[in-house]
Amino acid sequence: MLDSVFKSLGLESRIERISVALLLLSGVLHAIPFLLATKDWEDPTSFRKAILFGVSTGLTLYSCLWTLRTLQPKPNDLRLSQILCTSLVIEVALITLQCWRNTESHFNTKTIFDECIEQAMLLFISIAMWFISKLTWRTWTKQFRPNTPAPVQSAATWGMSLLLLSGLIGFGISFLGYLQMENGLPPYRWPGVREISTTSPGMGQGILKFPHGAALHAMQLLALVAWAVRNTDPKTALWAVRLTATAHVFWLSFAIYQTAQGRSRFDVDPTSTLLMIATILCSLTAGIFILKRFIKPDLTSGEKP
Repeated sequence: MLDSVFKSLGLESRIERISVALLLLSGVLHAIPFLLATKDWEDPTSFRKAILFGVSTGLTLYSCLWTLRTLQPKPNDLRLSQILCTSLVIEVALITLQCWRNTESHFNTKTIFDECIEQAMLLFISIAMWFISKLTWRTWTKQFRPNTPAPVQSAATWGMSLLLLSGLIGFGISFLGYLQMENGLPPYRWPGVREISTTSPGMGQGILKFPHGAALHAMQLLALVAWAVRNTDPKTALWAVRLTATAHVFWLSFAIYQTAQGRSRFDVDPTSTLLMIATILCSLTAGIFILKRFIKPDLTSGEKP
């Protein structure tokens, strides 16, 4: 019975189930040592990263596997999914190890051991990105299983594209971060930005991780929207997914613009205000399409539905 449940969720092999469960449980359980410690959430040596990377990577892994199951199967799919699971679990394990060692997990070259961990993390995330790029290509070339609904196809295509873009931005963050370090500047901010926002603690000016995380989890929301409108008119359902994806694109553009301008997240100017308004309008319009799923015509009024 459990096997059928896991398969319905898109987790067909044991390594997939164990990997997703390990990542999610690791993230949730590390909330305990975080609460027992005295460090702030934004402290780079706190258990914040163990929590965030555990939950975030677990959701990302599950989303990739869900997408894989919407595609026409290939002989090496199982091997590829095993490689993805292994690489992501090891990467999060290394980040978590650094948390327990009470040291930073990223941009940490204080010792040879720390530098080895940094390079290993880069290796394993590169392997994962290779898999994500292949998966994204298969969605764009419409290699879906027969009878896969158009909204699901759209959710998978745009979700994987935004995930791939977020990963590429992550590589850009690493490059800029090390460039900053070479110039004696903070590695977490846009080049030339030194100040920290006093009005938004933990959201300093030009923070590089903002655009990286802006659309990282678009896949989950898009898949949820596709599920929510599954019994709606196909055109309405497709528009709901597309508008949600468009909202994510505008939000990502907003995050990139704010960071490149050296601003804190909501220290807006006319351009970023327009991007924010576009994000909100697309989100609200998508919400209206989704609500149509739950609003049924009143057949007692005598009017035609």
